[in-house]
Amino acid sequence: METGTPNTSGTGTARLSLPPVRPTPVDNCDVCTALAVQRAEARSRGDYSAETDCNVEIAAHAEGHC
Repeated sequence: METGTPNTSGTGTARLSLPPVRPTPVDNCDVCTALAVQRAEARSRGDYSAETDCNVEIAAHAEGHC
């Protein structure tokens, strides 16, 4: 194989991991509640990208509650 040619033979090892734990919204927080609703709606329509985006936002926002 030439230098710089991508390996397309399929002999590489796939490294898979479990999805991260879903963050828990903080009770009595309007922002957390709204994000949790958006996350549930995204999951129900099969939009896992949007669900993940909500998880990231919940996790980042919830850090401010600590």
